[in-house]
Amino acid sequence: MTDFYIRGKRYSIQNIEDIATPRLVVFQDMVEENIARMRRYLEAVTRDNGFDHLCVHVKTNKSSFQTKMLLDQGISWYKSTLNEVNMLIDSGVKDIFIAYPLLEKGAAFAARTMKENPDITLQVQIGCRKHAEILKKIATEYNIQWRYYIDIDVGMHRTGIEPGKVYSLYKSLADVPEFIFTGLHGYDGHIHFQDEDKRKTEAEKSMQKLIDVFTVFSQNQVPVERVMAAGSLTFEQDLQILYEHISDRTRVMVSPGTWVYWDTEYDAVLRGKFELAALVLAQVIEVGEDNRLTVNCGHKRWGADRGPVEVFSGEGLRVLSFNEEHTVLTVPASDRYNVGDYILIAPKHVCSTVNLYEYVTLIGKDGKIRELQLPVDARNR
Repeated sequence: MTDFYIRGKRYSIQNIEDIATPRLVVFQDMVEENIARMRRYLEAVTRDNGFDHLCVHVKTNKSSFQTKMLLDQGISWYKSTLNEVNMLIDSGVKDIFIAYPLLEKGAAFAARTMKENPDITLQVQIGCRKHAEILKKIATEYNIQWRYYIDIDVGMHRTGIEPGKVYSLYKSLADVPEFIFTGLHGYDGHIHFQDEDKRKTEAEKSMQKLIDVFTVFSQNQVPVERVMAAGSLTFEQDLQILYEHISDRTRVMVSPGTWVYWDTEYDAVLRGKFELAALVLAQVIEVGEDNRLTVNCGHKRWGADRGPVEVFSGEGLRVLSFNEEHTVLTVPASDRYNVGDYILIAPKHVCSTVNLYEYVTLIGKDGKIRELQLPVDARNR
């Protein structure tokens, strides 16, 4: 048994020599703990089955084995990019929400998927009239109807229509037979403040925009089946705000994804909120002078879009330099490493890190390797 410690948490792996490195290793007990925590957090707000308010964004795990674990826990709704749709269907998911507005090729793929899987409920987003034009064209070609959300810009300024124009967009589609209005969507992914009060204040601003739009629909007696918001940093604040104001008239849902595996970037904001469940296992390939060593893992195996990795199983290790296949670390003078030694690396951005791996290794609660090679089915599709 080989034991590692990251921020005081023990990670154990038996027969570690059976794992080819670098490899992403997923610790099942940590994932199960994250699922249990998510349920508690949601139910502290809703006081009913918390998973009735959860739409897991699977861009983080991208894997059928992980999706089936979530399904087994009673989680029914999933948010997805187009890359993960087939994986979700193959895993048994019946309710899928596409995470961004579609262009023509993507819409055609979604339409074919609906025709081939009539038991699947697939929902799309519309954030402007051009999106509607694209979807109407494809719906006519494939003889389908779209269940759609209106995507609202609640402050991130990435996608979505201005709140004041939402109802007008809805009215322009209300009598178009190709469209069935499902709900309102607003993602506040711009809220990354470490200060909790600041995070709450900004969440209130964003959610108030959603509430104001919902109120307009209510005043015009237009039913809204679902209102969806939030990622892993704001899901509690957003759910609390929306639940208090509109849950008696619609299903309020949040759509976080990172929480399943967690990473050090989000842990810097919400320290200890979830467990770091997916880690990169690397090995030392060179021990140099001046207290430095090199591991066999560069940014092709850990997502560098948020900067270099920062948290390791060895205390005091720091990135000195990195490139595609190597990371050079500085080592405390008192530490001794040898060629072949193993090091666990916590991803700074786990979503992009997962996408870099063809397979992951699943570690059971006892440290035993449960599955040496589980495919990341939806990577690079």
